[in-house]
Amino acid sequence: MAESSSSTFRDRAEAVSGSVWRCLRRFGVPASDVDDCFQAILLQLHARWDRLGLLPVQELRSYACCIAIGVARDAARARRRTEQVSTPLAEELPAEGTPETVAERQQDLARLDTILATLTDERREVFVLFELEGLTGPEIAEHLGLPAGTVASRLRRARDDFEAAVSRMRAVDSRRNRS
Repeated sequence: MAESSSSTFRDRAEAVSGSVWRCLRRFGVPASDVDDCFQAILLQLHARWDRLGLLPVQELRSYACCIAIGVARDAARARRRTEQVSTPLAEELPAEGTPETVAERQQDLARLDTILATLTDERREVFVLFELEGLTGPEIAEHLGLPAGTVASRLRRARDDFEAAVSRMRAVDSRRNRS
């Protein structure tokens, strides 16, 4: 591979790496498996680089995040076979800010992990890609090979499920604070 082509791949892979990492974690991939899963995604991107290298970074990011869905599913199947437990996302973030701020952020991320885990895989995938990673409905539909109506339906149901889980969590917190 020519140096300029290699450099371009590396630069563009770095540009999408944060989003892909977050997707993998939000799709339930434990921290111990994220590097391997990210490597699998890079291999898939590289294998199709002749075509993907022409895409704008935003489209490459949405494509890579959608590849992350399949890779996360494969990792989940492998975990179920070996029965490993996932490390919460909150335990992996660097401690920046005051201790109170860090604790609050970790608690919020732990709650997000808990709520996302209540969604079905199909709803969680669409919800994470749309609400947390900022992909559009048409991008999600194209990359997942779904009709736009299916994406919209899954997103609506995921939002309903998410709101219901937040309400349940708030009710539990409210009861806990009263006692």
